[in-house]
Amino acid sequence: MRIANCLYDLIGLRGVCTSNAALPLYVNDLPGITNEIFELLTNEDFQTRSDVYNQIQKLAINDTYNAIQGALINKTDGAFRVNNIVSNVNSGEWKQPFNALSAAAYRQGIEIDMRASDNLAAYIDEVYIYAPSAQTITIYVYNLETGETIETFTGTATAAEFVTITASKYYPYRRIFIAYDANTVLSREVTYRSEGHTIGLGGLNFQCDNNVGTRYARIATGTDYIHNNLDYEGVGSGGMIVKYNISCSLENFLCENRERIKDILFYAIGRQMATKILLSDRINKATLISQEKLDGLAAYSENMYQKSIQNFISGSRTADPVCFECRPKVGKRVAMP
Repeated sequence: MRIANCLYDLIGLRGVCTSNAALPLYVNDLPGITNEIFELLTNEDFQTRSDVYNQIQKLAINDTYNAIQGALINKTDGAFRVNNIVSNVNSGEWKQPFNALSAAAYRQGIEIDMRASDNLAAYIDEVYIYAPSAQTITIYVYNLETGETIETFTGTATAAEFVTITASKYYPYRRIFIAYDANTVLSREVTYRSEGHTIGLGGLNFQCDNNVGTRYARIATGTDYIHNNLDYEGVGSGGMIVKYNISCSLENFLCENRERIKDILFYAIGRQMATKILLSDRINKATLISQEKLDGLAAYSENMYQKSIQNFISGSRTADPVCFECRPKVGKRVAMP
């Protein structure tokens, strides 16, 4: 399930969650939806109204993501690329014979540069690293344009051994840096592998089917983790291997248009609410909300949801030579005499 986190709490629930939209909108504005209904929807799995609403939001955001992606594919006659551009790439392999790295006051690893398009995301599957002794290894993921630490995840070595650390996360950022502390983890040298993506210490040449730049890099411990502080020349080997793929993603597109998406999400939540109430055995549909009103909520939400998607897509610009496949500008036909 692909989720655009920026859409959470765009639609609020009065008394529980404040709408963070520029023009606030609340699920309570849907016909028949009250906080009392949310209270009754709580059960042994969802102890609070907030828990129930978060689950509904998650389902509605996923619906919105998939609906907009499908509508974009239809609008562009299938030009939007939903398949991976770079699939299951290992960033390198262990150099033979094994060569131990010395301690260094750096976070070092691999930069993934996806500036060719605002609609690319990296899926980090696994990180492979060597630990010379029993220790906990922390892997850091940085947004190189802001210096933000996006994520940390850990692995454990029980002795001197190669360690596989599972990440299984999408990162829809233009430039990310995946690194470890080279001062505490004395890994082994890696030979860089280049198939499937552009590499080099100089500028990156992005083309229609070659859209990702990856380089081993390091940043001195204690400095900001931004691209201006990256050192490519001195890193030599990154000391770890990253297994990843790159695909076109709507996260950035959705986040940039979150105010325009607000109505779609509002009615997507209405659809989820109608379904949840219909399936609930804790709500008296004769007193709190009648079957007639529930059917009306479902039909109204569905109708407005579809209209909102159409309005959004018709007003959306989709110029992107990477995620909207390159197509010949000039066609040719053979005319028979």
